[in-house]
Amino acid sequence: MTMSYQRADATLNDALRGVATPHLWLHTGDPGAAGNANVAQIDPGGGDEDIERKALAFASAPANHAVNDERFVLNTGAVEWTGTEINAGENITHFSIWSADTDGTPEFVSSVAVPKTTGSDGVRIGIGDLEVAIEVHIKPA
Repeated sequence: MTMSYQRADATLNDALRGVATPHLWLHTGDPGAAGNANVAQIDPGGGDEDIERKALAFASAPANHAVNDERFVLNTGAVEWTGTEINAGENITHFSIWSADTDGTPEFVSSVAVPKTTGSDGVRIGIGDLEVAIEVHIKPA
């Protein structure tokens, strides 16, 4: 089932542009039903731990998606885990977007288009490189 573009815009705005700040988490496999499995790791000196979630900001949905069957938003600021915030050799295959920096609920979960293995320089997601899209049936004119 798909939704109208008006409902998709409202969903994207409520979850990603509302009062709370959405936060991004990186995963090395399917995040699972709860969204918290296979989180990328960092070893701060006492053994591996889950990486921190990073704050995200999104722009409003553009007038039309290029293929006009999705509504989407793009990140408006770069997001980065430095080499001291994520282990080298993590194979990032999925991401999740949460309603808070800790706890909260997963709002969106997806696989990445092209998996990336982290190096000693960490991970950087540039402005406009993270797209959250919802398929729509009723399209804008």
